[in-house]
Amino acid sequence: MKFITLSFDDGEIYDRELTVLLRRYGLKASFGLCCGYSGAVGELPDGRKYEKICVEEIAQTYAGFELCSHGFYHRDFTELSERELQKEISGDIDAIRTYADKCVAGVIYPGGKTDPFVTGVLRNFGIKYARMADSSYNFDVPSDFMLWKPTCHILDSRIFSLISEFERCGGDAVFGICGHSYELFGKESREKTENVLSRLSALQNVRFTTLYETYSYFTNRRL
Repeated sequence: MKFITLSFDDGEIYDRELTVLLRRYGLKASFGLCCGYSGAVGELPDGRKYEKICVEEIAQTYAGFELCSHGFYHRDFTELSERELQKEISGDIDAIRTYADKCVAGVIYPGGKTDPFVTGVLRNFGIKYARMADSSYNFDVPSDFMLWKPTCHILDSRIFSLISEFERCGGDAVFGICGHSYELFGKESREKTENVLSRLSALQNVRFTTLYETYSYFTNRRL
């Protein structure tokens, strides 16, 4: 079985437009939120301005999509104590349950950073899967879903050749595509984003799934 799963980090206001596009093309996705920054507006050290989705609008914005924790305050998990790490996750879990009536099964690591201590704490806390940031450039089913590498970024220069490769491959395969919505809506990047989504939606004999649905299929099959 072949799966395509998309996931996007940070919960910025550009997710409003991205979710509209995803619905237009009939695609599923998982979104990692940092609910501690609900509605926050600011500027990063690189000069990029940001504005976060308010928790009061997440139910409407993300209707039909999966929500994950991306760390309540987007702190580096590898620098936290067990208690601090649990608060980073539970803050998102509580906010998403309260404002969107959704359960949280997974995590997208802030900055893609993890280590054995972090994965151990997350497992004990009941987290089922955790997505990293570095591209694998393959379609392998993860052997450990707590160390789940995406295939590539949605704006990767190789994305269209990878789509063609994925179309040809047989057997079990997972095409994981990641990104941030704020990267997607400049003139050129928006056009590429739409081309990618259009190409994906036209593929035959594939399943479009959330991260959790992909995890569930393969872990249940292994039982």
